[in-house]
Amino acid sequence: MIAPPADDNRAKAHTRAYASRMRGRGEKSDGISTVHLGQFTRETANVIAGELEDAGIVWWYKEPGYISQVWEFGVRLFVDKDRLAEANAIAERISAERNQRSIT
Repeated sequence: MIAPPADDNRAKAHTRAYASRMRGRGEKSDGISTVHLGQFTRETANVIAGELEDAGIVWWYKEPGYISQVWEFGVRLFVDKDRLAEANAIAERISAERNQRSIT
């Protein structure tokens, strides 16, 4: 999941671990490209990140900087571009579930 701001190396460690597993399968992992999935609240991003990990999708995140947090909310998630459609489905489902809960 997404760690507190003090632990910015979590996403990098996740990507390195995934790349290491791929090398063990004889697949080239150095060519993974990521694309922007969306910007979410920290809580929603944590749930999405867990589902992405369960699905084996490489992901990382970017928090707003010290100054940009004034106008930028939440966490931006990035995912393996080859699995963007699957990641979008996960993000949309989780966002809808969380929005439904907040309405009721």
